[in-house]
Amino acid sequence: MVKNKKGGKGHKKMSSKHAKGPSESYKLRLPQQDGEVIAQVIKTFGHGMVDVMCNDGVTRLCIIRKKFRGRNRRDNEIRLHSYVMVGIRSFEVVARGKKPKSDLIYVYTSDQKTQLKQGGHINGCLMGGEPVDVGGFDISTKSINVKITEDNWEEEFADI
Repeated sequence: MVKNKKGGKGHKKMSSKHAKGPSESYKLRLPQQDGEVIAQVIKTFGHGMVDVMCNDGVTRLCIIRKKFRGRNRRDNEIRLHSYVMVGIRSFEVVARGKKPKSDLIYVYTSDQKTQLKQGGHINGCLMGGEPVDVGGFDISTKSINVKITEDNWEEEFADI
């Protein structure tokens, strides 16, 4: 039996046989086979499903496999805007109006995320380089800062 030196529920859980050592720097894994694509999580649904924007510009429904759920999710947290590697289901027929499905293969850490950006493995659609078209309005990623002083207060808000 493992001796609990620090006490508390969380320490008992970490002292079990499933605990891993301090996080090592993992080797960067790149897509090696056909059907493997780097993607970014854009929406989470629950029940093991997320929407991902793939490197080829297609939005797919990603199914999170058992390997990345439960106790194993501690090291593989899938959050909004995290980078993952997905396997495209080439055998599946996609119905009209439905998104194509893919399976989660690998979750990149924040260090690996910067390596992907520096190495040029990520397309412009994942980095937010293209403006987004929302209902006829052109919204870009650039922000505009306007400093309002007492001099231009009346000019800025005269219509209100």
